Amino acid sequence: MRLSPRLLPTGLGLLAQDLILSVDGKRVLKKDQVIEIVSSKDPGDMVILEILRKNKKKQLKVTLGHNSVTFELFNRNLQMSGPVSKRKDNFPLILQHDLPLPKEGMGGPLFNLEGKCIGINIARVDRVTTFALPVSTIKPYLKDWLSSPD
Repeated sequence: MRLSPRLLPTGLGLLAQDLILSVDGKRVLKKDQVIEIVSSKDPGDMVILEILRKNKKKQLKVTLGHNSVTFELFNRNLQMSGPVSKRKDNFPLILQHDLPLPKEGMGGPLFNLEGKCIGINIARVDRVTTFALPVSTIKPYLKDWLSSPD
């Protein structure tokens, strides 16, 4: 996969004409393959890229960041948010709400207006955006956990 010069952040070790041959030892031919491998990782994880640069193979160690941080680095809202969750994207199924919870509020319940728990808060994205796992997603695991003898 060749990198586009307009999408490439500076100072990360990759250059515009680098050809990515593999990610963490898995051969890649298309950008979708790179995205699939990287999407399975968490921000802060390190991946090893094998690249071809000017007909020479090189290995680069890359520490992954957040999509939103990468593309909104200078966003004033992010600067005002204070501490946020390490992982802020790539959740397959979440409830997004705008309760301004502190980072310590992660793991706590999300209630609807009738007082029914509808989710568990899992990530603070910025000052007011919070993600919660729906009860339907966690209910099967909760039943197993509560029925375990430990």
